[in-house]
Amino acid sequence: MAKNDFADDLKARNKPKTVEYHYRKQGKNGRKKDIVTYSLLPALADKIERWAYHARKDRSEIVEAILQEALKGKDFDPIPDDSPLEL
Repeated sequence: MAKNDFADDLKARNKPKTVEYHYRKQGKNGRKKDIVTYSLLPALADKIERWAYHARKDRSEIVEAILQEALKGKDFDPIPDDSPLEL
């Protein structure tokens, strides 16, 4: 019986090319949604998941609605560039 030998498949010439992830994409109509990761308290994550289940919506839609309500009417100054100070 032949032994399964995968050593030849593990050589560098047979490895797939590395995948590049571009989270911010520009489309015909401008910037699309960003994929961003944040850490939440487990109790908050549980409430968001239950809310999404009962509202029959995606968790992302629930988080977007919460943030839009919290940030409604607020305006922030732009983040300054990392240019050196002029002396």
